[in-house]
Amino acid sequence: MTKLTPSDGVSSYSRFNDGSIRHLPNIAICGHSRAGKDEAAEWLQRNAGFRYGGSLSTYITPFAAARLGMSESEAYACRHKHRDLWKAIGIEMRSVDPGCLVGLALRAGNLVVGTRDRCELESDLWRELIHLVIWIERDVPIDPTLEYGSEVAHIVIENNGSL
Repeated sequence: MTKLTPSDGVSSYSRFNDGSIRHLPNIAICGHSRAGKDEAAEWLQRNAGFRYGGSLSTYITPFAAARLGMSESEAYACRHKHRDLWKAIGIEMRSVDPGCLVGLALRAGNLVVGTRDRCELESDLWRELIHLVIWIERDVPIDPTLEYGSEVAHIVIENNGSL
């Protein structure tokens, strides 16, 4: 299978070994921190032809690093300790366009990981930026920055072991 990139002009398609090109939906993978969202996205990338450009935290990191006075890699590594800052920056970025962060992620792939805001997700579904919502359910502490639960998902995956 060959993954076609946005520069190929067909951002939501993959070319498979048999020569066929198939449309792949844009999927939001949601859940609490440390539920296994990134792992699920990486699995879909390896096994199903999807492209994953990193979680929404990736796009917030440069702004958080500047405010924290540290490198981007240091800021990303300690993002869970500063989740309120990440949430506040995300709100600022979405204040003009609720789909801002999702739009950045969709430029890099067709998997969106880590939406925190219910309005953001609902807007992205309504505008058909996102076609399917997968919730990763895992016995982890409740994430206070997440404004919704599994009720928004089309599919719920139990991850109380290993994906």
